[in-house]
Amino acid sequence: MNQARASVIYDNANNVASKFLLTSAFYLIVVALAGMLMSFYLIRPSTFSFVDFVAMRSIHLQVIIFGWLSMGLMGAMYHIIPRIVKRDLYSRALGNLHYYLMHAGIALIIVTLLMGYNTGREYLEPVLIVNIAVAIVWVIFFFNVVMTIAKGNPPQFSPALNFMMLSIVYLGVNYVWNTFIPWTGVRDNLSIWTFAHHAVNGWFMFGLIGIFYYIIPKITGLEGKDAPYPQFLSKIHFWAVCIFIPPSVLHHLLYNEAPVNNFWKYWPHLFLFPYL
Repeated sequence: MNQARASVIYDNANNVASKFLLTSAFYLIVVALAGMLMSFYLIRPSTFSFVDFVAMRSIHLQVIIFGWLSMGLMGAMYHIIPRIVKRDLYSRALGNLHYYLMHAGIALIIVTLLMGYNTGREYLEPVLIVNIAVAIVWVIFFFNVVMTIAKGNPPQFSPALNFMMLSIVYLGVNYVWNTFIPWTGVRDNLSIWTFAHHAVNGWFMFGLIGIFYYIIPKITGLEGKDAPYPQFLSKIHFWAVCIFIPPSVLHHLLYNEAPVNNFWKYWPHLFLFPYL
């Protein structure tokens, strides 16, 4: 088994993953510097009057989401998923196209926000043309990963693979649901917080859980064993977050005046903490 595992060459995966991971580190420096610049403006607004704080705040947030965190997660997935299914990345060309389109999309976000094109929806400030570009990039990413799995040899049960694929699906569904559907009123407010909540708990958290499921056996010496985790507990973990994470978005609207049915505000307490 070890010889078969070692015989797979991951040139495509390594080439694409390294670009994403190094660029993620670069964008971390960029957003940190942008955050410092905004803090200087708040301390000495007259000295830093050239700073458009409103635009910079939106740019700071969007580059954190797409530049630092998303590129880091995507790079890790491009590295890990081929190794789980014992097959190199399906297409280096698509991976590199994805990489360069990410840069183009981030540049488009920065330019449009600096020009004043802003939806006014917190976390969802980019305009329609940017949203369309993001959707296209997601399709390329999803297709490359799915084809890698389809042409590979995935294990019968892999919590790492399950969580990473759930994370990718959450990213697509969350973006389409909250950017392309014209919600109004209370539903629009809910969609804004749904996006913010699921960007963190759906895309980032699920992706990181999958990465942890892959890394921990490597650093604990359990790699190569048929079941480094109890399958029963792993399945409970997977389905529990699938079921309980989506409705928990409403904890962002717990104030009494929020026009949301009280059941959705208090159901976790009814079932989990009946005596609180």
